[in-house]
Amino acid sequence: MNGPQENKRTMFGVVIGHCNNNQFIWGAYPPFVDAFDRFTAIYNNIDSYAQVQTLQSQGVTEDKQNSKQLLTDKAVKLCGIVGAWASKNNNQTVKKALDYKASTLIKKRDTLFLDTINNIYNQVKPLLPNLVSYNITSTELDDLSSLKKKKKE
Repeated sequence: MNGPQENKRTMFGVVIGHCNNNQFIWGAYPPFVDAFDRFTAIYNNIDSYAQVQTLQSQGVTEDKQNSKQLLTDKAVKLCGIVGAWASKNNNQTVKKALDYKASTLIKKRDTLFLDTINNIYNQVKPLLPNLVSYNITSTELDDLSSLKKKKKE
């Protein structure tokens, strides 16, 4: 739940508590009893959904963040090595295209993050024959690709 939703849920809980403490005032009035019962049922549904929402996202969010961090580390290392090759060979286009910092990548939203990883992969793949002396092989790119697939899941 977001902040405003949580505030409303708290307010509804306070109203239910207040009504329960003062039931002697309204307990003999059937329309209010009916409305209060429906309100309480709706509140209980909201409360159960809020608990489910909290439980589901805890582990998933942590796993997602860990996979994003692994992918970022791999991509930044690859960009640094290929950037060094580009500097040595005066290839400013590649150097500029792969100028990514970990802090920049990790802040990107998931879809934009994966698009950036695809761009890195596509920039490096045609350069593989030139990168052998820098210990960049197809295995490095395959690792990046497999981490990207895990991140998508």
